[in-house]
Amino acid sequence: MATAAVRNLIRDNKVAQLRNVMVTSSDEGMCTLEAALAWLVRAGMVSEADAVARSLYPDEVTSLRAPYVTHAPAAVSDEVGVPQKPGSALSA
Repeated sequence: MATAAVRNLIRDNKVAQLRNVMVTSSDEGMCTLEAALAWLVRAGMVSEADAVARSLYPDEVTSLRAPYVTHAPAAVSDEVGVPQKPGSALSA
């Protein structure tokens, strides 16, 4: 999401700090991969082993450090609980 903070970091070539903005901007709809994976693990849609294998920060997937995702990430359909491909019958 291109917020003012994200634009400033990109403009100033401080992309290494983008993850921090994502973590602190969950109320604006931002979500790290680890938070999304943790949500999917808690929802029983993905095994913890698979989630950890795909994460750069596996401790965040297995610990309670990603509790700020209390609802499905935007890429996950609340209706059916699985990611939808654009143009599929289930996607809006």
